Amino acid sequence: MKKITQITFINLLFILVSITPLFAQTTDVLTGINRPKYLLLDGNDLYFSKTNGGVSKLDITDSNPTEEVVYANLNGTSGIAKNGNDLYISESWDNKIIKIDITANPIVEVEVASSASIDAPEDLLLNGNFLYLVENYSFGNQQVSKLDITGTFPATPTLVTSDVSEPLGIALSGNDLYINDYTGGEISKLDITSTLPTTTTEVVTGLSFPSEMTINGNELYFSQDDKVYRIPDISASTPTVETLLSGLGDPYGLAISGTTLFIAEYSANKISKVDLNTLSVDSFDIDSDDESDVSLYPNPTNQSIQLSGLTQARSYEIYNTLGAELGAGEVADKQKIDVSYLSKGMYFLVIDSRSEPLKFVVN
Repeated sequence: MKKITQITFINLLFILVSITPLFAQTTDVLTGINRPKYLLLDGNDLYFSKTNGGVSKLDITDSNPTEEVVYANLNGTSGIAKNGNDLYISESWDNKIIKIDITANPIVEVEVASSASIDAPEDLLLNGNFLYLVENYSFGNQQVSKLDITGTFPATPTLVTSDVSEPLGIALSGNDLYINDYTGGEISKLDITSTLPTTTTEVVTGLSFPSEMTINGNELYFSQDDKVYRIPDISASTPTVETLLSGLGDPYGLAISGTTLFIAEYSANKISKVDLNTLSVDSFDIDSDDESDVSLYPNPTNQSIQLSGLTQARSYEIYNTLGAELGAGEVADKQKIDVSYLSKGMYFLVIDSRSEPLKFVVN
């Protein structure tokens, strides 16, 4: 077993004592919230629904944000969507969707869809003039529908798909509508331009009760159990799933602003946030005129890691925090390095025996 050089090992120790474990990097944004559920970002305003307390918002630019009540006294508040000054809110317990003008005084409810046409509405999503809604009733509708917000209210939604077991979260990327199937244990998608109703296509299967989701570019983030996961490229023919955060209090709603991920922690009664830059990639310069900003991903991982930015094959070594070499080989750009044999913990990757150590976590 080879030992890492003294100089590099000292660098490892410096890195080790100056960082915080990845799973400890969430920061509380607002605490003492009654069961926060869905999140919606509108500029600097982060709107959030509370199961028994209506809808509130906070300013994400405030270093010490406070809760501002938008509309209270709702029953089973779930999904929220916004169009100008109009805020759409689903009330899953009362089987209805309402609309309010947040600038009006007093605020007047407009019933957009009633119990006569929908069952247990959950997530909402606006796309142009269409409001997409998830219906999740154990003894009734399990489907995704849509309605025209320019029409007459209360409206009767049009069925988009019933090819789901128990839908909860939805997110849109181009014409692809992604759906979290809670009891089906999968994420599926459909083309909203297809003839309706339509069927879904599986994206990722074998999950355990996925809840809410959000999309940022080609990256899809979703909550499940006490964790937040990421699909780094939803356009891939075989998408992979990465664990980003663990040990959360029933994470549910997710929203992204820049590189900050906001998380509604349902049972912890709070909203937290994390800088995605601290969880996704680490960069280094391997002292080449043609190679800079080489990055390692996914991080954390439990199967393999890859390097992006290499222009030719390079030798590498993997070391633990004690400086013992645990693996070595040669790697090309975006080629997978198997780390499934490593125990949970922190490790360091050294390229060509001369780069600064690159840390990664096995979970």
